[in-house]
Amino acid sequence: MKFDKDKIKTSSVFWGVFLIFLGLFFLLSELSLWNYDLSIIQYFWPLLLVIWGISILKIPGLAKKILASIAAILLALFIMSLVTHHWCCNVNHSIVSIFDDDGSNLPEDSIKYERVLNYPYDTLSKTATLNFDAGAGSFKIKDTCSDILDVYSYRKLGDFELSNSGTRENVVLNLDMNIDKFWKKNKMKRKAEIRFSSTIPWELNFTIGASNFDCDFSKYKIKNLNIDGGASNIEIKLGDLYDTTNVNIEVGASNIEINIPSTSACQIITSTGLSKKDFNGFKRSEDIYTTENYYTGKKKIFMKLSGGVSSFEVKRY
Repeated sequence: MKFDKDKIKTSSVFWGVFLIFLGLFFLLSELSLWNYDLSIIQYFWPLLLVIWGISILKIPGLAKKILASIAAILLALFIMSLVTHHWCCNVNHSIVSIFDDDGSNLPEDSIKYERVLNYPYDTLSKTATLNFDAGAGSFKIKDTCSDILDVYSYRKLGDFELSNSGTRENVVLNLDMNIDKFWKKNKMKRKAEIRFSSTIPWELNFTIGASNFDCDFSKYKIKNLNIDGGASNIEIKLGDLYDTTNVNIEVGASNIEINIPSTSACQIITSTGLSKKDFNGFKRSEDIYTTENYYTGKKKIFMKLSGGVSSFEVKRY
């Protein structure tokens, strides 16, 4: 019975220390007293398992409690690093931003990029929908193309598939990059650039996992943008080429940055739990945020943002 008693005490120490430090870190962040870069913690997450495992072994009670406390603090730091920093989480943290900041179409090693999929332009096409099951990886959407859709990939992967379930007039493209290969070794290293036609309005439905998304939609006519994501880093830039744009984002623990044109009126409805929100230049009424030109602007953007423990930032340019 003595060992069981010690075990219970060690468990209490772990959860007690974890909750205390996690609450303390969040409090410091809310008071703007937290300015430390914890991104390095994300690369050493296996150390948390090592220390936690050691603390479970039959070792002297005091040493076990110390190790449990260290594991609890590391776990709190790890969670804090995910919430307060631009990040992209996966099981080995091999996802990094692969696109240059100079706005070039392809990364430095563009010689390895090839167009792997495309849907040719059709003069009969009036609208287009893209259903994108992205899985995990690093993806960029920026440039237009002469086709309706082009996909460039870092390597020729066998788990790319593109099909049209609509008609020639109303194209419904299904881009699946997550087909029966969840445990594929190079899945986490998937890197692709997607290009759209700028001549027709789009509805975009993205299902993403642990991904890095860099999406510049300012050159496109975006009618609806729906994102269902897990742990991701998502940067979005919207334009004003369509009269009304609807944005619906539901994520778990992610970092979301959205840039909207100052010429467009915007309303944001939030259901964000413990998430951090930064909507500078918006007027707030409970969970609804609006721009000053909301009732007078001719172009409008309606957003619904929902997240568990995430960071949402909407900026005007």
